[in-house]
Amino acid sequence: MITFETVVADTHYIVEEMLKSTKTKNIKSVGEQFLIKLEDTYIGYVHTETIKSTCHIHTFVIHNDYQGYSFGTQAYLLLEEKCHATQVELNVSEDKRYNQFWERLGFKTAESDPATFVKTILS
Repeated sequence: MITFETVVADTHYIVEEMLKSTKTKNIKSVGEQFLIKLEDTYIGYVHTETIKSTCHIHTFVIHNDYQGYSFGTQAYLLLEEKCHATQVELNVSEDKRYNQFWERLGFKTAESDPATFVKTILS
């Protein structure tokens, strides 16, 4: 079962490991940061910021060792419930595999900004 655990000072080194495993940089410091857990094992990291009714995903990574098992999909769907937003946004990547993941989850390129993916969440 996938769960989220708030990042604290004692677990920040785990965030660094997750980011290194996927060569991702965490560029923002505002918002909420969670470790993604599968049972008792840390498998990923997510960093979000909710502004008004839009949840902005700044960083979402699943450790390389756990990719391809649908854990990312499960974690995203849990995040969608947790963020209590009507819309989710994130940046489009140069990595086609990354973009395909988000498109499978229902994200589309924003009409106002082709560098942004957006998904409306139905309540």
